[in-house]
Amino acid sequence: FTSKPGMNGTIVVARVDTDGKIIWKADTGIDRFLLSQILPGASSIAFIGPRPQEPNKLSEPLLVIVESGTGKTSTSTLWK
Repeated sequence: FTSKPGMNGTIVVARVDTDGKIIWKADTGIDRFLLSQILPGASSIAFIGPRPQEPNKLSEPLLVIVESGTGKTSTSTLWK
């Protein structure tokens, strides 16, 4: 889902139980419209995409890894 309505929201992922209760949620910091890849794994999921755009700036491309069990995120820039 998105962090907020409108054009400037980011992608948020969540884990829910069978009753629909949120166990954890994590904001990826990636622009909701520009997500380019989702890479599933056994214990984590990776997301690739840029941060939301800011006027007169290039959006930094990110690799965000979310641990499936805890929702802990690790973010790396792809501008290396």
